[in-house]
Amino acid sequence: MPAKEPICSLCEGRLVKEENVMLDRLGHNTARLAWVCINCCASFPIAVRNKWGFGSADQIYKEGKRFDQVQ
Repeated sequence: MPAKEPICSLCEGRLVKEENVMLDRLGHNTARLAWVCINCCASFPIAVRNKWGFGSADQIYKEGKRFDQVQ
């Protein structure tokens, strides 16, 4: 069974994964990874774990398993 594409909970538009998304212009809050709706531009930050280094962070959950549960 193919995985379902993520959809926006506000307008049911298609979500795409984006990097370095600005969430709040005044507070300069950004998300390293976020799902962004291509229809209404709502953004849903993706939980990432801090790797204490440069580059992109890893997702906390992937394929239903937490990063520290994968063996």
